[in-house]
Amino acid sequence: MKRSMSTCLLAATLTLGSLIQTAPVFAEETSQTEVQSETGITLTRNEDSGCYFWKSPSYSHRSDIMTPEYYVFAGNLSEADMKDLIDEMDAEDALNEWGSSITFITPKNGETYSDADVESFETMISHAPIKNIKLIGIDDGAAFINNKIADHANYIAGMLLVNGTQEDGIEVDQAIPVYLVNPDDNSKAFYEKANAQESIASDLQKTIVGEDETLADAFANAYDQLFIRNYRSHNDLTEFYNLPALADRENTLEYNFELTNSPVFEDLGMTYNEMVHQSIDGLEGSDYAWFEYIPKAALEAEEKTVPLVVTLHGNQNDPRLQGDTTGWEELAAAENFMVASPEYQTAEDHGYFTQEGNTEIYGKVEDMGDDGVINLIEMLETKYPQIDPSRIYVTGLSQGGALTSYLGLKYNNVFAAAASVSGANSRHQAIEELQADYDGAKIPFMYLCGDHDFFQMIPVDGSSEHGTKDLFDFSIWEKDKNTHIYSILTGYQKANSFETADMDMEADPYFGITPTETEDIELGGKTAHVSRLAQDGTTYMELVAIEDQAHWNNKAEAQYIWNFFKNYSRDTETGDLVVAATKAETSGPSTTTKSIYLAIGFAAIALLLFVPSRKKDQANKA
Repeated sequence: MKRSMSTCLLAATLTLGSLIQTAPVFAEETSQTEVQSETGITLTRNEDSGCYFWKSPSYSHRSDIMTPEYYVFAGNLSEADMKDLIDEMDAEDALNEWGSSITFITPKNGETYSDADVESFETMISHAPIKNIKLIGIDDGAAFINNKIADHANYIAGMLLVNGTQEDGIEVDQAIPVYLVNPDDNSKAFYEKANAQESIASDLQKTIVGEDETLADAFANAYDQLFIRNYRSHNDLTEFYNLPALADRENTLEYNFELTNSPVFEDLGMTYNEMVHQSIDGLEGSDYAWFEYIPKAALEAEEKTVPLVVTLHGNQNDPRLQGDTTGWEELAAAENFMVASPEYQTAEDHGYFTQEGNTEIYGKVEDMGDDGVINLIEMLETKYPQIDPSRIYVTGLSQGGALTSYLGLKYNNVFAAAASVSGANSRHQAIEELQADYDGAKIPFMYLCGDHDFFQMIPVDGSSEHGTKDLFDFSIWEKDKNTHIYSILTGYQKANSFETADMDMEADPYFGITPTETEDIELGGKTAHVSRLAQDGTTYMELVAIEDQAHWNNKAEAQYIWNFFKNYSRDTETGDLVVAATKAETSGPSTTTKSIYLAIGFAAIALLLFVPSRKKDQANKA
């Protein structure tokens, strides 16, 4: 695959969404023939691979990152056999629910599976973004998976294996969620050992055994208990959607693909509202879209007691990504707050639902724009009187992080705190204008970014050797000012009454500012370097550089951000900030000794002697 600079250059906005491809792996426009079944399912044959597949004509109501893509190893089937197998599994409704594809991998030699089939299969999937691969193996196909794939299946999110056997001596590598029907002792012991390994996804590592089930029952059980409950994603050395760019120069299937949970709303006690083609008070038109994640317990709460988190999607991304892949849904259910994810991008900026091509499920909608997000919040406060107007928070990924930074400064009387995740600085001019004559209230701010971010936003001086420099041999930081985030940091320094200064990479090797305190923590299984800016024991800014993380969501970030958010509220009458704690909590134990200025340490000790009287005083002054 040739490297392409056109897919990653920035103009006025980031082009993250253009890199995400959702077409089936084998659905190339050339070298295909179609086989129509009697019942209407059309199998398409890829002439290059020889594989037949069927892509559901339906569209998922959830983010396509979580859409299962099924690969079936069931021997040398004819096209009619393939269709019969879909019927025997009673899988069509399940495939339609998520808009899934199902691909049949038949032996290349026309008889039995061999090493050539492993190579062919892995070559094909490595040239498409790996998101949610599920394998189905039956009889010899199950044995083939057990013996040739299972020992290095770190990219597979789940399997259904029927009547499979396994040879002696195959070593366990990765955990693989699996539903086994009539397994032999070797394969059963293999998967039980694999899924007993300790990891941050231990609750997803399941070995479920069924006996003498029909294929329909086995598929239904695997679907309900495994297939819709997880996916895998690589977000370490680069982003999962950029892996195809590396496939021809290295074996990307050897990378780590983290097993990640897919939220199931019924289990969470969550109401999911798809608000599409709706009007918003104060805005013209009636074609706006946003997605609501409302805990059922929150609807029973008293008025003005439930926080609201507004989460903003990345450039060209599906707004549903911000609910499904960030961890905010699960956290909202646990902590009893509401989440809203709006479509704010214009068609000119390639908003996911405001342009043609991504609108089949809903139809084309209008963007509410940056400031329209505030109109939406005001309307949600009326729709849900349970919302506490003093505890409204904003966060977002990438372009959504850029908007978060802007909204936090401009509407400091609305938001109690803001957190940007891998946020760009595409609104740098507006932010520079806001900070020039800033006279608003304090607004606590968190910025999180990975050191392998595609857009090289940290270190803030553009010295990153990762991202575009590694993938495409050029530095996007040198070409596009939107990746320069330092003015965001100085803007929030000024808003929170800190002195600003020129960038000093010796003071902080990632963010170029002089912190009050630093700490290394564990965040989602990765080491994160935290720099805090505090006054009188209260943290107002927290800057987090995460090792081996690329330009995407990390679900552990939601808990960390929430621990920061819940320290702050807003006096709705005066607009002043109210501080509920002296320092934001961290999501995990420290991995190194904190580095704190000695003077601040003595001040903190002194404060402990009379915290009750000081906290109220500080809140009134904030």
